[in-house]
Amino acid sequence: MFLKRDVLFDIPQNDPSSLQIHGNGAKNLVVICSNTDFDEEAKLLLMNIMKAVNHDFAEDIFIITVDKDTKILLNETGIQYRNAVIFGLKPSDIGLNIEYVQNHLLRLDNFQFIFSQTLKEVRTNQAFKTALWKNLQSMFAS
Repeated sequence: MFLKRDVLFDIPQNDPSSLQIHGNGAKNLVVICSNTDFDEEAKLLLMNIMKAVNHDFAEDIFIITVDKDTKILLNETGIQYRNAVIFGLKPSDIGLNIEYVQNHLLRLDNFQFIFSQTLKEVRTNQAFKTALWKNLQSMFAS
């Protein structure tokens, strides 16, 4: 005998006032972080990271900043992406009901995801920077 368990998933609804989308996304990369985490130091760090992987900050990526504790449905933002780097959020925060390991490259169908710590944590922790860098290299090697 086995027990059947119902599983309910929280599917977020996008509230346009709770997220901001910047950039042109020419290389189908989306970066997502919290509004509270996206200060000038974080922006500079992100610009340097993008430069290191040959992506222009303004032209090649979309940046989505969301209000704290806001969940979004990434696939309903209207942007085209193939790769996503998410800082300080869980998969369920962007509408993915999956298990994950932080700082590992996750491949789902034709998409690649990296879930990392907040930009502030990456900026101040060398181990987090190193893990992110290794995953970015893997993401863009293919």
